Amino acid sequence: MASKIAIVGVGEVGGAAAYALILHNVCATLLLVDKRSSHRDGQVKDLRGSTFKEQSGAHVQAATFREAAQADIVVITAAAKRGIGETTLQYLYRSTATLRNIIESIKPFKRDGILLIPRMANIALARATSY
Repeated sequence: MASKIAIVGVGEVGGAAAYALILHNVCATLLLVDKRSSHRDGQVKDLRGSTFKEQSGAHVQAATFREAAQADIVVITAAAKRGIGETTLQYLYRSTATLRNIIESIKPFKRDGILLIPRMANIALARATSY
């Protein structure tokens, strides 16, 4: 069992991932990070209720990007939303900038930490940016 897992971006995907981790009692501490602090805090409250209901031992807490860097596993689910009328190239450019900013905000990562990015298009960029 991982001691500490951080999820960066707690929208639909990040919230679902956090809930799945609680259901399966995967970690002792679950850190939630989002640039929208009120949204993050709402997710923390909801998920804390889930830990009680599901009898999970996970402690759910709000965290900063720097705190997330010290987690055993960091999952980046945050992404730019595609705008109306935005071309694919424009969207990819903004999405790349978003991921780059997130990784720069988190660095330096824990030496033996694991970085998970569930979006295929961002994996190569993350590899190039995180070193």
